[in-house]
Parts: sequence; C-alpha cells; structure tokens
Amino acid sequence: MVTINPDPKATAETVGTDIAVAFSSFSAARKDLFNGKKVDFVFSGVPPESEDNHPLTRYLIDEDCVKVFMLMCFSPKSGNKKEDLLSCHPLMEAFFGSVEVGHKLLDLYAGW
Repeated sequence: MVTINPDPKATAETVGTDIAVAFSSFSAARKDLFNGKKVDFVFSGVPPESEDNHPLTRYLIDEDCVKVFMLMCFSPKSGNKKEDLLSCHPLMEAFFGSVEVGHKLLDLYAGW
C-alpha cells in the first residue's frame, strides 16, 4: 500500500495506525460485511529501511504516478506552473527517480 501524507511528522507507524483505526471503524459500521462482527485491525511492523526514499514509480505504474503528481502538484488550486514543476529537480526525483524520467512520463501522460 502506498500512502502520501504531506505531514512532515508522519511516519510509517503513525500512518499504519491511522489506517488500522479507520478499517476497524468501518468494520464496526458495516458488520454485515464481516459476518456480523466488528473486526479490530492492528498495525504491526514498519517497512525495512531498504524501503525508505524510493521514488513513487517504484510502487505505482507510470501512468498512476503521473496522476498522483498532477493531483498533488498541478491542481487548479495549487497555482504551480508547468515550467516551475519541470525545473524542480528534487520533486522530479522524488516522484520519478530522475529528472529525465519525470519529463518523459509527464510528456506521455500529463496532458498539460
């Protein structure tokens, strides 16, 4: 599961715990889907350090990664300009692994 949380204090553990609480609440509200019982979901474990700091394209197919990028960075409310985003190398690397790959995928799928 990939989650994107803009809170700099968020960790895999806090996000996992929040998701488990949400699933537990859902199971309580929709017991009919769980054989009439509430299910308590519990977060256990965090990803190994080897899973830290990979670009989003490691976890999502290219087109979906571009969709997430566009929703987060190029929505009408963001005020971001295409040229500014394309020239932001740390952003390109975080999403796509490299500036070149980011430009290629955005050219293919963004529909600027």
